[in-house]
Formats: sequence, C-alpha cells, structure tokens
Amino acid sequence: NGVISANAYTAGTNITISSNQISVVASPTFSGNVTATGFYESSLRKLKENILPFELSGLGLISQLEIVTYDRIDKSSVNKIGIIADDSPEEFLSEDKCAVDLYKTVFIQAKAIQELNAKNLELEERLIKLEKLLSNGW
Repeated sequence: NGVISANAYTAGTNITISSNQISVVASPTFSGNVTATGFYESSLRKLKENILPFELSGLGLISQLEIVTYDRIDKSSVNKIGIIADDSPEEFLSEDKCAVDLYKTVFIQAKAIQELNAKNLELEERLIKLEKLLSNGW
C-alpha cells in the first residue's frame, strides 16, 4: 500500500480515500501529474530470489534508445522528452511493454555509468604508460 495526499479525488478500483489520504493497492493507473515526497522500491535481499548479475551492457542498451520529443494526443502534456515504448528495448519497459519502467531505467543507467568509469580508468592507465614511454625517450 502506498499513501498519497488527496485533495479532490474520488475512490475507485484499488484506491481508497480516508482522512485526506489516498491508499493505492495493486496497479491502478493515474492520468496527469503525480507528485510525492519520495518513491521507494523494497529492495532487501530477503525479499528476492534468483538473484543474478545483469550481464547486458548498459551503454549498449542506452545507445539503442531513440530519444524523442512529443505531445500527448490528449494534450495532457506537450513538449515532453522521452522514448516510445514500441521502439525501445524491452529492458526499459513494463511487463506489458506499454510503459517505461523508471526503476529499471535508473539501474540500466547506473550500469552504463559503471562501464564508462571502467573505460575511463583503462584510458587513464594507458595514458600514464604512454607518458612514461615518452618521458623515457621512446
């Protein structure tokens, strides 16, 4: 259950309202902006099984993304920047492939940063070796 401050919302499937609080259960859909002071994903080891390293390249996946600008057809937002689920690698998408999974996206980006850091360290080591060779009159 998540709790969100309520103003003028009505209860519906998977949503209850009590004392100016909206309680959300399961997977409701919201249209419009959702504002909160924080979003948390339970991530303790004891809650997980089949834990394996993510072996795909974060940089490789990110390089496959086509970043676009767009306006929503319903005019609920204009001049947005993002991706189109239909045209994107499934690693970035929700289980039904209809939406972007921001949690997955954050950690694919983190993997890409790790890869860039490793490449940067490798290049720094090569530079140091080349500078030593040059200073030794190579």
